[in-house]
Amino acid sequence: MVQYFGSKHEPKGKSGFAHLFQHLMFTGSENAGDFFFKRMPQVGATNMNSMIWYGTFSYDYTNYYETVPTGALEMTLYLESDRMGHLLGAITQAKLDNQRGVVQNVKRQRDN
Repeated sequence: MVQYFGSKHEPKGKSGFAHLFQHLMFTGSENAGDFFFKRMPQVGATNMNSMIWYGTFSYDYTNYYETVPTGALEMTLYLESDRMGHLLGAITQAKLDNQRGVVQNVKRQRDN
């Protein structure tokens, strides 16, 4: 699955939203909370770039992926769609502030 949003979609002179959004995707969803990150390894999910707290990303897109057994496909599709479609209601000011600080720190490290 590819979430097509990258820094090329940000207004000129403003950056960091794509990176912030990428981080917020790991804070849970409205319906499932952080169940995704607890349950996926239990059902045998492997090769999860999202489990190591980042998606692969480029100028054009952010990519989240996992490999799951056939029996976990329905649950995985539900949890991923919930994470993609019901993120906003799960974002608290504390989560936003925390992830903003993380993204700002990464930018400082890259700039140095």
